[in-house]
This record gives sequence, C-alpha cells and structure tokens, in this order.
Amino acid sequence: MNKEGLSYHGKTDVRSKYADEKVIKDINHYTLNMGSGKQINIYVTDDYDQKYGKEFAYGELGEMLSAIEEKRGFKPYDLPHSSLDIYFYTNESNTPLPPDRQANTGAWILNCGTGMPNEIIMNASRLHRDHRQTLVHELSHYFDNQSYFTMSKNTYLNYGGEDFYFWLSEGAAEYCSCFYYSYPANTKNKLATFDIKDRASIFQYAIQQAGGRAKVIEGTSLRSFADIVKASKGNYGVILALYWYIAVQYGLEQLHLYTKYIAEHYTSSGLISMEDREDTTRKFFNKTESQILEEWLVYFNYFKSE
Repeated sequence: MNKEGLSYHGKTDVRSKYADEKVIKDINHYTLNMGSGKQINIYVTDDYDQKYGKEFAYGELGEMLSAIEEKRGFKPYDLPHSSLDIYFYTNESNTPLPPDRQANTGAWILNCGTGMPNEIIMNASRLHRDHRQTLVHELSHYFDNQSYFTMSKNTYLNYGGEDFYFWLSEGAAEYCSCFYYSYPANTKNKLATFDIKDRASIFQYAIQQAGGRAKVIEGTSLRSFADIVKASKGNYGVILALYWYIAVQYGLEQLHLYTKYIAEHYTSSGLISMEDREDTTRKFFNKTESQILEEWLVYFNYFKSE
C-alpha cells in the first residue's frame, strides 16, 4: 500500500526508549517518505485502528509535516542524525509503552547541529478529543528538537528562567497545532474537535483548562512572559493566549525573530539584566514585557467568565 508517501510493511517487533527498550511485539509498521532525508517510522497497534479508524491521525502525517515545514523553513528529516519514530496505541494494546502518558516527544542525546533521534508516543486512551491536534503539537516539538531552539535551551534559561523557556516551547507548539495545519473533517470516528481559531475559542480553552477554578490567573501583577506559567498553574489555554496575542498584534515573524535573537545575542552564562530584557522586547515589539502583558490581560478581560 502506498498513499502520499505512506507505505505499509506488515507487522514487526520493535524496541522503544519510552518502553525502556523492551520489545513491542507484532505491531503494524508504516514508513513515511517526505521526498528527501530519512523515512519516518510509524507504529500502530491493531486496537488503535479498530477503535479510531484505520489511518486516523497518522494518515495525515505527511500533510501535517509539510504544513509545519512551510512555516518553519527547514526539513528536519534531511539532517544526518535526525530520525523520528511515532507510536499510536491504547492502554488495551498490551504493550510496554507507558499507560499514564497522553503524548510526549522524547530525545535522549544532544543535538550538536546535525539533528538527533526523536520518538513520539500517542496514547489514545488518555486523549479524549480529536488527537490530530495533539499530534501536530508534538510534531512542533520534533521540529524544535532539530533546530537552534533546543540547542539554545540553556541560553533561554539564563535569559528568562525555566518558565520562560516553557512558555516559548509550549506556546509555539499550541499555536502550531491550532493555526499551521487545516484539519479535514473527521470521518473516522466521533471524537470532538478543539476548534480553536480566535479570541473567543482561545478564551474558552483557557477557562476549560482551569478546571473550574474561580481565577484562571492568580494576581494581575505580571512583569515577564514567564510569570504567566505560575500565575495560571501551567494552563495551556493561557500559554496559547499570550503567544497568539503577540503573533496577532505584533506579527508572528516578529515573534520568531525575537526568539532567535535571544539565542544568537545572549549566552548561557553571561549576566542578563532586566534592562537588557526590556531593550530586547522593545527592539521587536516597541514595548516591554510588562506593558504587553497589561494590554493582553485587558484584551482577554483578565480571563473572567463572560
């Protein structure tokens, strides 16, 4: 079988880092050829296909990667040490893959500029909506792992701390999953879609992610982009809301340039002052982080129910 570069190779045994190198037996094996570079390995359990429909999510993988590739401007599969294995399974699959994870992208060696092996796991038992969007989110992390972004992690940590890096990484992945790829109608199953596309839907996503808490944001005195992570208790709707707001108000390209400038202009060990950070933010957005955050909170009505 061959469909847009997707080829089926029958059943196989394979080892996964996520399964502590234990053998995953008798799993369906596909490869995806993106036209250049290494093929992508896709492993699917029978019960995943039976429950969600044959080729659900992974049948669109080529189009998803092409959409991200167009926005990001490079092909990670062309890098000599880059590889990608993706596992689609459920907790009924009788595999040694983790039953308590939803979806994760993992890499176990450093990227020194030539790429690195990645694995993505998609445990559909823990994903209760249309998980094509979750797959695109994880593919964004795969692209990050093959680029300057992950190579510059220590610089980002020095610049703004762990929460700043988390916001940049997860904000970009959430934005990618909502706005880079146009999802065809789901004819395979009855999973509900996220349908996040504008202020109203992002607002509702943040409210839903708050899990019934009276306050989505604890406190309104936010000085840095990193502050929203703790203030929202890691709410992915809030993380997306700030990333989307900056992309809409100041331009997605400016946000990309800002992210890359930090990696290129600063180091992982040199002193970075608040004045340095304010100058950097003004350079790309003509405002400081605190000024942007103040506007953002007003725009989203402080995430109070409407």
